[in-house]
Amino acid sequence: MSAFDLKYKIDRAILNALEFTSQTVRREFESLCNDPQRINGRGFTIEPTRDGRQTLIWAGRVLHSKHGPEKEAHRTIAQIEVGRADQLVLFFGGGLGYAIQIFCSQRENPCVWIEPLPEIIFLALQCVDVRDALEGGQLRILVGVPDDDSLEKLFRGRSNEDIIFFPHRASFAADVRYQSIWKRCESYLNRKSVNLATLARFDRLWARNTIANFPAILRGRPARLLFGSLPEMTAVVCGAGPSLSESLADLKAVRSQIVLIAVDTALRILNAHGIDPDFVLSVDPQPVNAFFLEGYSGRARFIIDPTVGYTGVRHIPPDRLYYFQSPFSLARLIQKYMPTEPGEVAFGGSVSTNAYDFALRLGCTRIVLLGQDLAFTGGQAHARGAVLEDRLNLKESRLFRRQLHNYNQLSALPVRWLPGIQGGQVRTNDKLIMFYQWFSRRIPQDVSDGIRVWNATTAGALIPHAEQLQLSYFESRSESRYKAALPNVQQVLQVIEQNSHPEDQINQNDFLSEL
Repeated sequence: MSAFDLKYKIDRAILNALEFTSQTVRREFESLCNDPQRINGRGFTIEPTRDGRQTLIWAGRVLHSKHGPEKEAHRTIAQIEVGRADQLVLFFGGGLGYAIQIFCSQRENPCVWIEPLPEIIFLALQCVDVRDALEGGQLRILVGVPDDDSLEKLFRGRSNEDIIFFPHRASFAADVRYQSIWKRCESYLNRKSVNLATLARFDRLWARNTIANFPAILRGRPARLLFGSLPEMTAVVCGAGPSLSESLADLKAVRSQIVLIAVDTALRILNAHGIDPDFVLSVDPQPVNAFFLEGYSGRARFIIDPTVGYTGVRHIPPDRLYYFQSPFSLARLIQKYMPTEPGEVAFGGSVSTNAYDFALRLGCTRIVLLGQDLAFTGGQAHARGAVLEDRLNLKESRLFRRQLHNYNQLSALPVRWLPGIQGGQVRTNDKLIMFYQWFSRRIPQDVSDGIRVWNATTAGALIPHAEQLQLSYFESRSESRYKAALPNVQQVLQVIEQNSHPEDQINQNDFLSEL
């Protein structure tokens, strides 16, 4: 059969039933439908088989049996172990689609066929008829390499147990993109499982914290007031990774050159070395959060999620408390009735990702990551001094040592590996990889918008697209015009606070009625 003798016309109904990861992929598919000759020279060949069907030859590999592709397809789908009729079967590649057509005719399970190349779907739709499965909603065909938005739509309402992965092995052997898509889907589902577990673990705690924090929120200020207040400045976003201890001397030397934004976990260790941040981000709903904040007497402004642990909020002076919008439903309901929008800060699963986005909201155009190991550098989970040693002193006993506490943190999830800043591979886990992937996706977007992003972390995972930098770079500019042009952060904040007042009014009747 010629590649262009259509078994049935790829009409508008079929085209509308297909899902494309981008408009570029859709336009390419439509161009093939309008001009099938465009497929010439792209490395695809269709040849007849002994049983009168066709096989596809691609990249020198035969994707189906030259003798009986349908018999081969029956043997293939017999390997799919389906436990329930509602489980989603995810086909990574399918060649000309024989196995997918047969599976849809024999089973009721919903199916998704992911194919990175529009040419293969175009050729497959000439060889198999999956019109009924497409129009009936049993089958979805996703064309292109899926991004997170596509995967969110694809996996909405499903967990790992609800999905069966099934690879088309010949396609995997022909092109590395299939393996990449498999890993992307697997990684996304792992992140989703972590988020669902977090929701299941913390939903009642979030509700209690939101209610307990309500009086403090009314006396605080919306973070939106700070947005755009420090344009063109350099912000150091300081995490509490194990390597932070090695950077404290350099950070102290350049402190006057930068806006310092710290996560609450790093606050104690910074204070112990005489370093006071400008802003501290705090989002952890657990009571342990209070240990990071108690005893602090510096000048930092605290930027909090309304669901943060209420015992920690009690240590924050109301005149230095700012809050941002929370995605939790009860917090959103409260914010709905406040006279001023709180302002949105992006969530990426970690307080470090909140801090990074907050730096950009301030208007900073140069971002330096510090203490963002995203790995267990030296077998540690956090920098020394930031892991509540005093609390461990109280908890230690013959059967619980601080070494066991650290081991539990390292072994809570399966070990994973990432490329390291100092070369080789570094040890991490799925939770830290979730934050690593957030930075890997976000930084290229910001760089394309003109933001400079550096990574001054001395060890740990190598974050893609962030230039490696030593903090001493800023010290070398201390006598330049750059220093003279720096605004005084504390003066800027004082002006903002003199011209704003806490949000002490709320429409109580309407609020209580909806609550």
